[in-house]
Amino acid sequence: PTLAQIVDKLRRSEALSEVEHIRWETYQLNLLDIWALAYLRHQSNLLADRHWQAWDDYFSHIFAAGDPRVSRARWAELEYGFDAGFWRHVRDRVSGRT
Repeated sequence: PTLAQIVDKLRRSEALSEVEHIRWETYQLNLLDIWALAYLRHQSNLLADRHWQAWDDYFSHIFAAGDPRVSRARWAELEYGFDAGFWRHVRDRVSGRT
């Protein structure tokens, strides 16, 4: 319910409280972690191509949706925590290069 309220506020372009902002950021980081795990599993041949494609399309859509709350500066800040190959993949997908 808390996340749903945050998403509703964001859709209505309402400002988030500091606690809501932290919750939203944590949610986004969790999504990136799941995407990274799927990427690494696929790279290790532990995730079938069709399953990888489904995950990749899903997360690409979420992060490439043009959400103004995830600035280019924030993307740059997040890069340090992920495998370089995965991060290049994310940047390409989010920017529409693949």
